[in-house]
Amino acid sequence: MFSRTLSRFWTLVAKPTVRLEANFPWTLGKSLKTYGIASLFYLVGTVVPMLLFSALFKLILSSFPELFSDMSEQGFLLIVVVMALVCFVTGFAAELWYIRRKLKLEKFSFKKTLALNLGSLEGSWWAAIWRAAIGFAVVVAVTQVVEKALPVSHVTDPAAEFAKSLSGIPALLFVFLGVIVAPFVEEIVFRGFLFNALRTSFRSDTALRLLRHVEMGDLAASLTSGLVFGLFHMNFMQFPALNWAALPIYTVTGMVLAESYRRSGSLYVPILVHAFNNLTVMALTYLVVG
Repeated sequence: MFSRTLSRFWTLVAKPTVRLEANFPWTLGKSLKTYGIASLFYLVGTVVPMLLFSALFKLILSSFPELFSDMSEQGFLLIVVVMALVCFVTGFAAELWYIRRKLKLEKFSFKKTLALNLGSLEGSWWAAIWRAAIGFAVVVAVTQVVEKALPVSHVTDPAAEFAKSLSGIPALLFVFLGVIVAPFVEEIVFRGFLFNALRTSFRSDTALRLLRHVEMGDLAASLTSGLVFGLFHMNFMQFPALNWAALPIYTVTGMVLAESYRRSGSLYVPILVHAFNNLTVMALTYLVVG
């Protein structure tokens, strides 16, 4: 009985059922070009509102200083969190708008191309939730192993550190950003688009011979998209004093998210894994503060 269970477990790990089809409609060159331009849309969509927000704040501060003379620290933090939420949403909205527009121009369905549905799981949310629960457990285990292997005593998360200073409405808004908004839009970009496009492109005749092997190509796509995901989460405002120790943590997390997507065939699964992970980080952060 035990040996049979162990054998089934090993088969599940080593030879999983893969539900995500490698059928992204664009070549590698076209996909990377689209991703590059979409990233510029993200940058503009983030920076422009930030500059407008800052200019408006300075104008109000100079014109009506009495409005801020008695403002508490949490009041200023509320302004900061609202600005971060708005800039994050507008940035990713611009990026997703461009990707969706390019797909629509060629008569491709955005949701179907990225598997933003439960079609592979026969419409079952339960099937998505239990797979996400397993994926989350793997994220916790793998990131703990990687962190222990790093030549540092502890890897800090800037977002979690910032969250410790929040309470009340600013804290609720930050949790909403981290648990609801971020998992949804980030998974669409990094897994639904980037991983999906790389995975398909690596199987083409123009790809390196090594990457044409299905498992190697999928691994390379997972590693590449995970690395981009990790770099996105680096706080380059602190350059050159970047927290490089966090990059492997984000990268392996991105790889587990990609694998949960590959095995389930539904983008909702990595979205849920991402949400579970961020919710746990937030909960532990505020429990520690409390």
